[in-house]
Amino acid sequence: MAAEAEATEDAESDEGFVHPIFRVAPQEDSGADTLGNYRYQAEVAAQICVALLTQDSVEAVVCEWHEDFVVSYADGSVELVSVKHRGKRRNPWNVADLCKDGGLAHLFDRWRACDGLSNVRLRLATNAGLTTGKGGAITLKAMCGADPRITSGVDDMVTAVAQYFLKPESLVIR
Repeated sequence: MAAEAEATEDAESDEGFVHPIFRVAPQEDSGADTLGNYRYQAEVAAQICVALLTQDSVEAVVCEWHEDFVVSYADGSVELVSVKHRGKRRNPWNVADLCKDGGLAHLFDRWRACDGLSNVRLRLATNAGLTTGKGGAITLKAMCGADPRITSGVDDMVTAVAQYFLKPESLVIR
């Protein structure tokens, strides 16, 4: 019986060799997921790199400097970009997760490290959805940027987000 099975495998391999290692599932394969995350980051950066060719306003893209990449503009401003890939099985981002795991607090820290300069902008790029409803992450997105679509409830959102941005060691009590 074993000789017949080997003969069958040998016959199949004549058409296209498949090493036996590829018939055994790996015990752990987080590398594939990690590579997918980096691929998404590269795709987002590539979109900006194309702008180098088509828009005079974009001067340079520097990868892995302060953030996943930094975009330098002709007007002297820069944009720190954090890219967060989220697997399809994960829920949409809520405000708390965006601040902690989604990198908003980290972006804020990088902006503070740049002395909070007004010509330093921040951008979070993600492939995942945002929670809806009152106080949802989609509301936070609509409140951000130079021309916000939502301007009511900002104080409540600031209070909700501030707890993640301000670390206890940065508070001074007198």
